[in-house]
Amino acid sequence: MNVMQTLTVNQLNALSVQDLLRLNKLVVSIVKEKQRMDNRTATFEFNVGDAVKYTGKFGPTSGKVVDVKRTKVVVQSNLGRYLVPASMLSKA
Repeated sequence: MNVMQTLTVNQLNALSVQDLLRLNKLVVSIVKEKQRMDNRTATFEFNVGDAVKYTGKFGPTSGKVVDVKRTKVVVQSNLGRYLVPASMLSKA
């Protein structure tokens, strides 16, 4: 659903600051829940020993899955061990 279909800019401008803050908190909580669920379902794709790749702050990196947690995966790479959100990983 397109948000602009239900709330126009004029309607948003008419809201009080408190209403906008409440709306913001609601949107943030929905986004966080969707990200959590994406990470949770992504962990089912990986098993210990899988070769994976991801792009981190040091650029593209590949490694091996050491442990699979609820929403993150422990990856051993040549740079060390990192706890990586499962949604950031792909099989190498």
